[in-house]
Amino acid sequence: MKNYLLLFVMFALLFAACSGSNSNKLEKGTALYDLAKSISEKVPELNPDKNQLLVNGKDIKISVGDLFVNLEKNVGNRLEQMQSFDIQRSKGILNNTLKNMYEKELLLNEATKANIEISQTKIDSIMELQFQRYGGKEKYEEFVAKSGIQMDWVAENIKESMIVNSYLDDTLQEKIAVTPEDVEEAYNGDKTASVRHILLMTQGKSDSAKAEIYSRMEGILEEAKSGADFAALAKKYSEDPGSKEKGGLYEKFPRGQMVKPFEDAAFNVPVGELSDIIETTYGYHILKVVDRQKETKSLEEVREQLTKKLENDRRKEAYSNLLEDLKNNANLTIVEL
Repeated sequence: MKNYLLLFVMFALLFAACSGSNSNKLEKGTALYDLAKSISEKVPELNPDKNQLLVNGKDIKISVGDLFVNLEKNVGNRLEQMQSFDIQRSKGILNNTLKNMYEKELLLNEATKANIEISQTKIDSIMELQFQRYGGKEKYEEFVAKSGIQMDWVAENIKESMIVNSYLDDTLQEKIAVTPEDVEEAYNGDKTASVRHILLMTQGKSDSAKAEIYSRMEGILEEAKSGADFAALAKKYSEDPGSKEKGGLYEKFPRGQMVKPFEDAAFNVPVGELSDIIETTYGYHILKVVDRQKETKSLEEVREQLTKKLENDRRKEAYSNLLEDLKNNANLTIVEL
């Protein structure tokens, strides 16, 4: 069974439980209500008194109450830590939780239509693996209890996760098949790229702010095109903490490591030349391609590794495309926190 969602390692997937269809409303005087109320002072959409729908679509509705109840069930007593988080970190956790909730609900709905079922024997075998990892059933249950999480919730999540993975296996198998010709073509392509880049961040910015940032980047691109030292420009302008002090340098990274628009430029812009302005989830980038290198080992030495990589890449792409189709078909309206 392919590990599409990494759902079987305790606490590796704390935010992927199903939302359920019944709307929860947080009760005043509870710790969960107080947490939501506190966060809503900076994120009004999360006001527990209004309990607005954060996701609304065909067969899926997730309210503010649903979101916080889901979070509490998954993280248990660790939820208290959110009181000390800054608002950006809290928003990041809640947005990710919401995304995982509706994505899993979409997939469970499709699995139900496909009549996917998992035997109790298979569920028990996965539970047994969990017990073994923690030194036995008693120690595992003790660990879960100390974390403030219910065992029946853990078991239900594992069952749902197995159903989703079985559905994905059946649905995506043909899309991830790799032929010998695919492997040879990948082998003959460039293996790694080295680039310098400049990043101006746009995360959380308004459209007007993004337009201003884009205008700034146009000016920087003109400087680069005029012959200015690109490394010096990166040190001066870039907002990427991982490469700024190195003159924007990222060396010898393989395909699949960077976000796709960045990777596409890194592996397609001719060596020594500049890209146009590229937009990713981080912001606006300009790349200067420094070098690209091909595989030095023989095809037979890397055939198995390359085949697995191609399968994994196609699985990720097919999974992403499937979710996008399901979202569109469900006519989801999603509130961005």
